Amino acid sequence: MLNCYCEPEVCLAPRFFLVRQEDSMDDSEVFEDKVLTCVECGQVFTFEKGEQYFYKSKGLFEPRRCPECRAKKRAHLNPSQGVRDDR
Repeated sequence: MLNCYCEPEVCLAPRFFLVRQEDSMDDSEVFEDKVLTCVECGQVFTFEKGEQYFYKSKGLFEPRRCPECRAKKRAHLNPSQGVRDDR
């Protein structure tokens, strides 16, 4: 069931703003840095707690590829944009 946090009679929130109650974030959940291995190149990389919070809040799975391989994959899928290095 989808829940909105305002009065249902006056709610104008688009459907994508509604949150499934069972999928909502647990405020008591504590994240710790995780060390993961890239399935593409085998490189070990750190999945930091801030990234974990972001992924969880968006309903995403934890990454299987290191940041470099993710950038290469994005560039391959959309070659017109190329790989940017904003860091």
